[in-house]
Amino acid sequence: MDFAESLARYLLDRYKTPFTHVDAITVHSDSVIGGVNVFSLRLFDPVAVTDPQTGISAMLCRIIGLALSITPQGFSLTWHTERQDDRVYWALGVAGHAELGATTRLAV
Repeated sequence: MDFAESLARYLLDRYKTPFTHVDAITVHSDSVIGGVNVFSLRLFDPVAVTDPQTGISAMLCRIIGLALSITPQGFSLTWHTERQDDRVYWALGVAGHAELGATTRLAV
């Protein structure tokens, strides 16, 4: 199998089923949410997103970028995110995830 065919199979497998994507999460002048200080989160930390309006429940996202705006009225902190839980790949050495084919898979 050549590279182009492998790439096509991977992209079809990853994107053929529609899923909700959260591009960014913005917090306005609220430094503690759910007992967590918003300024304690760093790049690549996971964030669970729940939004009853769209039906999202505990969707895991990974922080891939930060933007902070400070004004006299307060602040706006934006986390740029990517979805973390759309695929589960092989996690070597993790009980329940290291058995290839049982609950995980290699990328196509």
